[in-house]
Amino acid sequence: MLRTEPVAAVILDLQLWAPPGLSMSGFDLLSIMRGTPEYACVPVVILTGKTLSPVEHALARQWDVPVFQKPQRYAVVIDYLKTVVRPELIHSSNEL
Repeated sequence: MLRTEPVAAVILDLQLWAPPGLSMSGFDLLSIMRGTPEYACVPVVILTGKTLSPVEHALARQWDVPVFQKPQRYAVVIDYLKTVVRPELIHSSNEL
């Protein structure tokens, strides 16, 4: 999907499912995105139930990615996204 459609924003959980033998954390995916020119500027929000370590908090700050802890009201996350998503990527007022 990332390669075929414009991406307005990414809501990222740090604890990603991966098939056996392959492991990838949300920070691994974020590192790949930030290192890929097409996705480096896509707004990312971390929404996770994981308790972040000081190193993980530092990584989130380094990449300027806000962290929302679950359970978080989705309205709070959506209100934040409305401030960072490029308006031309919002197709209707119901999408955010």
